[in-house]
Amino acid sequence: MDQDISSNRATDLGFNREETLAVAALLALAGRYIDAYSWITHRVFANAQTANMLFLWINTMEGE
Repeated sequence: MDQDISSNRATDLGFNREETLAVAALLALAGRYIDAYSWITHRVFANAQTANMLFLWINTMEGE
């Protein structure tokens, strides 16, 4: 029961902050790609949280 619960848990485990940032960025880009692909081909969202950014991008590319 005497476990240390801290907010710096990732640094305690030896994770490099730059590496975790790169992985997070790659996951975000992959999520956006999947969302854009599913909207363009099937007119459904794979991830509703990025819908506004996707609509912004689509309308910008269409010149609206």
